[in-house]
Amino acid sequence: MFNKKKLMIMTKLAMYEKLESEHLARATKYFRGDYIGWNIIKTICAITIVYFLCAGMWFLYNSEMLLQNITSLNYIAIIRYAIILYVTLLVAYFVIAYMVYSVKYHKATKALKKYEKGLKQLAKIYVEEASEDGSETPEDADIEVED
Repeated sequence: MFNKKKLMIMTKLAMYEKLESEHLARATKYFRGDYIGWNIIKTICAITIVYFLCAGMWFLYNSEMLLQNITSLNYIAIIRYAIILYVTLLVAYFVIAYMVYSVKYHKATKALKKYEKGLKQLAKIYVEEASEDGSETPEDADIEVED
C-alpha cells in the first residue's frame, strides 16, 4: 500500500544519511567538551606548524640582511616580538576555533535529533500499518515508539 507520508519521511531520512550523516556522526560520537577540545588541539598544532614555516621563510628571505648586521641586531627584542606574535595568533585562533566547533557541535546534535524524530515517525507509521493489517510479525512487534 502506498503511503505518501511514509515516502516523504523515508526520502528525508535517506537524504540525511547520504549528505550529512558522515559529517555529523563525527561530532555526535563525542561529548561536547571532547569534540571541541580535540579540534582546538588540532588547530593549535596547525597554527604552530604554519607559524614556524612562515618564520623560517622570513628568515630565509632576510638572511642576507641578518648576516650583514649579525653583531648589531637586538636579538632579545626580535625573540620577544616573535613570542608575542605567536601567543597572539594562538589566542586568536583558540577563540575562533572554540566558537566554530561549538556551533558545529550544536548544529550536529540538532540535526541528529531531527533525524531521530523522523525515525520515530517512520516506526510509528509501520506499527500503525501492522495493526491495521492485523498481521503483526515478530519484526513489527519489536518496534518501540516513544513520544
